[in-house]
Amino acid sequence: MVHEITEKESINEWFSKRTWSVSGNRVGAGEEDVIDTKAERVVFPRDTEEVSQILSSLPPSQPVAVVCGGHSSSNTSTVAVANAVVVDLQNLNSVSVDEEKMEVTAGGGVTFRSLAEAVGDADGALPIGTGDTVGVTGYLVNGGISGYFGRRLGMLGQRVIELTFVTADGVIKILSPSSSSDEDSTLFNSVLGAGSALGVVTSVTLKMESGSSFQSGGQVIVPCGTQDSAKRFARLALSFLRDSVLPDESVSMELVVTADFTCISTFIFYDSFKFDPISYVNPIRDAATAGNVPIVVDNVTQWNTWLEAASCLWPIIKEMKGNPLVRMDHSMGTTTYPDDDLLNFIANEWIGGVPLEDASQSIVEIRTLGGAALSGEKLPSGNCSSLVFADMIIAYDANGKSVDERRSIKNSVDCVVSLAREQKDVQVDFSATHSQADDPPVTTARDRGIEIFGSEVKYEQIRHAKQKYDAKNRFQCHPFTSFLS
Repeated sequence: MVHEITEKESINEWFSKRTWSVSGNRVGAGEEDVIDTKAERVVFPRDTEEVSQILSSLPPSQPVAVVCGGHSSSNTSTVAVANAVVVDLQNLNSVSVDEEKMEVTAGGGVTFRSLAEAVGDADGALPIGTGDTVGVTGYLVNGGISGYFGRRLGMLGQRVIELTFVTADGVIKILSPSSSSDEDSTLFNSVLGAGSALGVVTSVTLKMESGSSFQSGGQVIVPCGTQDSAKRFARLALSFLRDSVLPDESVSMELVVTADFTCISTFIFYDSFKFDPISYVNPIRDAATAGNVPIVVDNVTQWNTWLEAASCLWPIIKEMKGNPLVRMDHSMGTTTYPDDDLLNFIANEWIGGVPLEDASQSIVEIRTLGGAALSGEKLPSGNCSSLVFADMIIAYDANGKSVDERRSIKNSVDCVVSLAREQKDVQVDFSATHSQADDPPVTTARDRGIEIFGSEVKYEQIRHAKQKYDAKNRFQCHPFTSFLS
């Protein structure tokens, strides 16, 4: 018998534990019941068959939400809607590795820590995200990117060779790029960008790369101390990112600015990198000298294995917490080399305009993409086409913040995002994994779908799949349904 909880008090307790953060739009609006869910019950299947049984036993019109890691910034799945049943996949947590084939299979509830440790033990490598408690399938089917490894290994969805998928009416499908019918192979591609708007992914099999694809990596850490100093350092670092790193697909760079204005430049050197890593990053040291700011860590070869690099941010992310932790995610990206005007905007507004001091657990990230992610199989994701990707994760502890203070933070963030939309040759909030899905729409549903899925062709492809496999919109507790139904 499938375990479930139905009492409201128990469901709310589940919600408070399972939801990593709550949307800044909720607390910014002054809502008092932010830690709450509208679901009428939560079920905990143990395998694909039980997922199928649950879906086939429900009335056709009953909404279903799917939860994997619980990291969505908009809480659309955990908050759900009235009368919804939440399918929590946490028990589908097995990971198995076939070292001979260099393949790893992960259940629908597996998080990145478990996957990374299994892949590392097999001396493999994958383009994973940096949060250890983020759900693998949730990240993957929303077009998740890898700032560290994507230029060499592509997007995680591009490494899926098989997945198990359960439709709205409980039909189990084994999908792959070489599925026997064109319909199933197209559905396979659609699932890799449609989130949980089409159905439930209960397992994925991924093709690993050898761990030798990673040569070394590390960081240069510069505590700038003030916003103005961080802006000056970041502007010089961004020129190096554009002029030297972006043209060289044997290396990736990510610049992170923290709430205390520490600038962290992370470099990953792939197996094709032919230069001396230490001297390669001299321009970053020069930027610190020019800005008269100290370097407290200078070790760009501190990681010798893929797993060391993949897990480097786990301790930092673990410390992000609140009662509740409030979060807003936004992104901007360019499919071409950014010009000086855009780099100035990123330094002065994307970094300099957001309320980092007021939202003390926030970070701003600017990273190189492209490479294998750009040249690989086209997934239905706006992330596929980006060369430079900037995001902000605005996070703070709501405890102790007044409603007016919360609104002020939200208004400041909204202002910066609005300014970003005025920049030329830039996409804003086009990323399913790094956007605030519960923001009010600023475009038509069709235009929004084209942004998120990367093209009009991919948007129509997923709209067709939605009509065929979830015509009654059972999986309405996913933000994509607002422009698919």
